[in-house]
Amino acid sequence: MVLTFFVFLCCINRLCLIHSIIRGSDKFMIEGVEFLLVNGSLLVVMLIVIIYSLVRAVILFFSRKKGRQVCGWREVLRLLFVTYIALTVSVTLLPLTIGMPVPRRFVYMKLNFIPILPIINEVKEIGTAYDGDVFFMIKLIVKNVIGNVILLMPLGFLAPLLWKKTNELLKMFLIGLVTSICIESLQFIEIVFGIGDLRAVDINDVICNSLGAVLGFGLLKLVLSKQTRGYIDENKNLER
Repeated sequence: MVLTFFVFLCCINRLCLIHSIIRGSDKFMIEGVEFLLVNGSLLVVMLIVIIYSLVRAVILFFSRKKGRQVCGWREVLRLLFVTYIALTVSVTLLPLTIGMPVPRRFVYMKLNFIPILPIINEVKEIGTAYDGDVFFMIKLIVKNVIGNVILLMPLGFLAPLLWKKTNELLKMFLIGLVTSICIESLQFIEIVFGIGDLRAVDINDVICNSLGAVLGFGLLKLVLSKQTRGYIDENKNLER
């Protein structure tokens, strides 16, 4: 049940931004200047998962030779977690833009440190912005808000299953917060070095990501509580 929920979350997380995985590298022209859009995210995901699987297989081989117990379900969870991290890296840090003509003086336009208000303004602009294209505005808001919430939900769901020390709401919130800040910091570095001109650094992303980690943790607790209740009810029926 727990694994099913986690796989479901990973699938949603990936489907929301699946287009950024399947693309390779493309050439574009802006103001007469050609630049390269380098994705390669599928390759990144495959490399990370393959390298982890090989290293982990060697570790498990020697562990079994020494007579140590190997927990199968924990190994599955570890593999899912590494896959999720690889997918998150591909979504948040790729594609890269090489040679895109964006003046460095406009970098500050890619930074937003005002919480919540921009989201409210976007909602108010539904029906007026983008020539009144309501569907496009709703899609944009859902992608920016819901997408960022979903992004770290698997983290909040899976981390407590692998590390007992993270099995607290406050700790999970802090982990989500720090993870999101790290992602935004890396995106800022990409922007500064001119390879992340399609990115933006937004405090609202941090808020949504942190909320997602908390929701993932809450979902885990809900699933586990239902499993525990079912186990207790089953035992009561057997006793009768």
